[in-house]
Amino acid sequence: MKRTCLLDHPYYQLDWIAIPPAERVRRRDAAYVWARAILKVGDRLTVSRCGYRKTYTMAGWNDPWIVSASGIYDISPLCVLRINGQHIVNPGLWP
Repeated sequence: MKRTCLLDHPYYQLDWIAIPPAERVRRRDAAYVWARAILKVGDRLTVSRCGYRKTYTMAGWNDPWIVSASGIYDISPLCVLRINGQHIVNPGLWP
């Protein structure tokens, strides 16, 4: 698996500490509602995890987390970068 550093991704450019807690919750919830409406079982998701880009196949939900077919059960909807290879605009990253 090729690992690509994502430090230039908007998620890592945000100063999450400076964002008020209520705003962080709003962004997290926006990403969750968006992901719930769009994602389906079997979708290939490219997500940012631990500073790297990784691809998983979606198997379901462990609310509010996305579960992968390989058993990863804590993928945040806020970290989804691509769905089935298509770039997406995650509403949780922008006001």
